[in-house]
Amino acid sequence: MFVNNHEHSIDDKGRMVLPADIRNALEGGCYVVAQPGGCLAIFPRESFNEAAARIKERQRNGEISDLQFRAFFGSANEVVPDKQGRIPLTQSQRTYAKLDRNVMVVGVWEHIEIWDAATWATNNEIGEQELALSSL
Repeated sequence: MFVNNHEHSIDDKGRMVLPADIRNALEGGCYVVAQPGGCLAIFPRESFNEAAARIKERQRNGEISDLQFRAFFGSANEVVPDKQGRIPLTQSQRTYAKLDRNVMVVGVWEHIEIWDAATWATNNEIGEQELALSSL
């Protein structure tokens, strides 16, 4: 399970250092993929396979379009963190999520999300307001 959030940055080569507390879970490899809402997600291999099966079923049932299906899988990139815990983010992934330098890395149960820091701040403020009014 992934929780918490971390401020990080992307280097000039498009790499991001993974937070220390999640490196072990991803050291064998992971998938980076575009997510709804304009962020990227990092899935451990097993979690990606489960998410992929759910998405395939939703496409098969007509809940998501073929275009969304293709965009999701077309954005996926399998990566293995290097010895410094860095993972590469492709230019198309960085463009999709509007990632420049400052990012937020957010644990979201079975995956990690990478957000542009300003976009995250706006979305998180709304989420906190909704949470404060909820009966979760």
